[in-house]
Amino acid sequence: MPKIVPNLEKRILDVATLSFEKHGYKNVDMRSLATEAGVSVGSVYSRFKSKGELFLRVADRWRDQMLEEIQDSMLRLTEDRERIYVLTEVLLTNIQKRGGLWRDFFADPETRSESESVEKVMKNMEKLWRKFSDHIEGLIVSAAKSEKIKQLAQKYKGRLSVVFRGLVTGLALGYPSQTRKNIEFARAFLEVIL
Repeated sequence: MPKIVPNLEKRILDVATLSFEKHGYKNVDMRSLATEAGVSVGSVYSRFKSKGELFLRVADRWRDQMLEEIQDSMLRLTEDRERIYVLTEVLLTNIQKRGGLWRDFFADPETRSESESVEKVMKNMEKLWRKFSDHIEGLIVSAAKSEKIKQLAQKYKGRLSVVFRGLVTGLALGYPSQTRKNIEFARAFLEVIL
């Protein structure tokens, strides 16, 4: 009789999250992951058809955790300027922590066979960013002391959030091991333009 494992999917996702973060996407294999989770390889494959699919589910969890962290931070603060700084810090920390995993994931030939899943995740992330970008734009305009920033935002709707996104991702991917310096630079840069 097969062994019933309570919360099997959660257990696999918990172990996979730690494994991807510790070893990187390329260095995680389903057999080791199953052993670490205390389940059979068949149990893992009965829930996730491939390592790529498992990674995408873990990525959904990361996104949800990051959004929760951002929302919690935003609720504690009353000044839009401080909200921008905290948002920058949360985004930089999360991108730098997991940016390499995404590069590995997209470089893996296995993910090409799962292009539909990858497309779905990318569309969801882009939709989330678009929704989020209106909020970012509003925060920047509200925090800005300069009338020029406010005029730019009005004339070129949506572009301030794209600049913000470029700043955060550029720093995170350009200087991946320098989270603290990136946060300091982004804050100083934002202080200048705001």
